[in-house]
Amino acid sequence: MDRMETGQRGRRRRRTMRKLIRQTLWGATVAAIALIAGHILTSRPQSVHAELQERGAPSEALVSHTQVLANGTQQLCVLDPRHRVMAVYHVDPANGGISLRSVRNIYWDLRINHFNGTTPLPEEIRSLIEQE
Repeated sequence: MDRMETGQRGRRRRRTMRKLIRQTLWGATVAAIALIAGHILTSRPQSVHAELQERGAPSEALVSHTQVLANGTQQLCVLDPRHRVMAVYHVDPANGGISLRSVRNIYWDLRINHFNGTTPLPEEIRSLIEQE
């Protein structure tokens, strides 16, 4: 009978220890979740500010635009805002060869009031507005 009582006590101790370990793990898990939730709720997001350029001051960075033409060739247009020059390149999809197709200073292009426009032209619209 002594052995039986000793065996039962050992099982009770093991059950008690398992229960204690489970409770400790659950408590640690709940505490960790509470800490994380508290941090998320109390922390403020950091502000991110864009750098503004002065108006009228052209950027030093090149601007590029790509598109794939109907024949599969990739066309790359590069604009240098500082020098007001644009260049067009074609990239051959078969071998990756790059060819310069055209370069143009667009300074004077951007000073034209209208080119290849349709009616009403800008000066016609202006005249109509001034008559009102």
